[in-house]
Amino acid sequence: MSVLARTLATLATATLLALVPLATVTASSSAGERRVKPAVSVAASSHPVEGETVHFRGRTDRRATGARAVLKKKVRGTWTAVDRGRVRKSGRFALDDTARSGSVTYRVRVSKTARTRAASSKVVVDARSSADIDVVQLILDDTNTYRAQHDLPPLLLMDELTTVAQDWSDHMAESDDFRHNPDYTSQYPPGWTGAAENIAAGYEPDQVVDEWYDSPGHRANLLGEFTHLGIGYATSDTARYGTYFTQNFADY
Repeated sequence: MSVLARTLATLATATLLALVPLATVTASSSAGERRVKPAVSVAASSHPVEGETVHFRGRTDRRATGARAVLKKKVRGTWTAVDRGRVRKSGRFALDDTARSGSVTYRVRVSKTARTRAASSKVVVDARSSADIDVVQLILDDTNTYRAQHDLPPLLLMDELTTVAQDWSDHMAESDDFRHNPDYTSQYPPGWTGAAENIAAGYEPDQVVDEWYDSPGHRANLLGEFTHLGIGYATSDTARYGTYFTQNFADY
């Protein structure tokens, strides 16, 4: 096994003192400002198969009624507009895109109005094809198989942790930058009492958990006292290793 072709790394922290609460995005303004910056939230429909429509439903401050809502997806590191709509009186908006193979990250940009400033969603929605969902399930199953062999309870897949893991796998694949996420704990939902991260690159999906298990540091995370897990998987035709995996563990 060539180190140049395949590589992995581990990172763990297990102290509540290391907790960095998740920052909350709120609408605020000073007394002298005319416009406020609204919060924007968005969620995608269940992970679709390639070629099907991904439906995005979101909401923002009602004072942004009539603002243009633009759905953007990241293509080779650049945000590209794929659909446009308007914020309704309820503060809600609806946008769509066509699913493609592989992992895709999205955000929504809401334009300014007479009462609100322009704002972007802080939640990046990951809409993946069924093939990538199968990879996530495979990694989860393989992880819990090893835990069962040691009489440990299974880890539960957590959407918020999967967003953290998927964003980092996307970053590594798009930037050809194989390293740990230096801020992963600050991206966790608050309330965790233990956290860890495994990353790997260059393996096939059915190999990666076995490779982690054969490495003492990674195995300690796989068998750690955690309750929840997030899993990220991304591919690249141009990055050195081709496949990039992230596991984010947490105890809640």
